[in-house]
Amino acid sequence: MNNKTLHKYPPIILASQSPRRKALLSALGVPFKAVSIAFDERFDLNDVKMDDVPEYLACQKAEAASHLLTSDNILITSDTLVLLGDSIMGKPIDKQDAFDMLCQLSGRSSMVTTGVCICSQSKKISFSSNTQIEFSSMSNHEIQYYIDQYNPLDKAGAYGIQEWIGMAFIRKISGCYNNVVGLPTELVYRNLKSFIGIETTE
Repeated sequence: MNNKTLHKYPPIILASQSPRRKALLSALGVPFKAVSIAFDERFDLNDVKMDDVPEYLACQKAEAASHLLTSDNILITSDTLVLLGDSIMGKPIDKQDAFDMLCQLSGRSSMVTTGVCICSQSKKISFSSNTQIEFSSMSNHEIQYYIDQYNPLDKAGAYGIQEWIGMAFIRKISGCYNNVVGLPTELVYRNLKSFIGIETTE
């Protein structure tokens, strides 16, 4: 990681082992330590609206990782889901589940939502970002090729926009591209500066 940073940051913990989130936060020039936490991602739609689930889960992850907070550090947690009509797509449980998800996304428009929580011992903020994705139609053979050649099991909606399937079949994107990769970088950077009191004109 580059030792030169634009701003002076307090110690930051990213409670995620996602290689994509780690790469995006590193590319922002934010120094951090990544840790993994045990967390049950189940939720009840009777308690939270579908559109709010990613932000809700990000805040729940922050609660699960709150023991990592000290008097001078900051914790960042995040969760990404794909919303298709009345369905919520998280990470597929197996290859058949991935195949079924991609069949549903084929030729349709969906929403990728990432929720983020930034907290310290004394305060917490959370926010989310929405990106609309429109897929062109995919054949069963093409979907199976992607599943066999790549690893869709660790990605919400069973795909990575930065991979072959994104280059070959995503017809239109409206919103933040990095949000689909796993972290809405512009929002994270802006909110992180505000959280630690860095002036925009610094």
